[in-house]
Amino acid sequence: MPGKADWTAAGLPWEGESGDIPYAGDIATREIPLCGPDYPAAEALDRMRRHEQGSCVVIDENDLVLGMVGADEAQSGAGATSGSGATSGSEATAGQVMSEGPTTVRANEEVQPLVERMRKADVDAVLVTDPEGRLLGMLHRSHAERLLHVAEGRR
Repeated sequence: MPGKADWTAAGLPWEGESGDIPYAGDIATREIPLCGPDYPAAEALDRMRRHEQGSCVVIDENDLVLGMVGADEAQSGAGATSGSGATSGSEATAGQVMSEGPTTVRANEEVQPLVERMRKADVDAVLVTDPEGRLLGMLHRSHAERLLHVAEGRR
């Protein structure tokens, strides 16, 4: 039977003693580029540009995270373009060029130790998912560091 840990890991609201501690699910952004595995690589690249991001999260119809497509992979998968902008040759899909198994954390992960681990590993962002692997958002280290700095200044 699911308990409190499952509830908080899924990013569902809760109250209690540690309500003032920032968690990954609290500050993860939901405004990230998403694409399905069958999307053309060019579409993934277009979504990255519109969101001003360097990657697109590949999800299935149930919002389960399948992988990530970086700008370089999307660009190469989009095929060579002629001077007119038309693509030549066959174009790969996001599912064909994605990196599988991106780093994820749960919504109830405390931000302070998470940011420290991200710094040590030189990671700029991590995906926040529920226990089943459904996407909840993306936590950017720079955003988390700013929030922690502001919170420290209030103490």
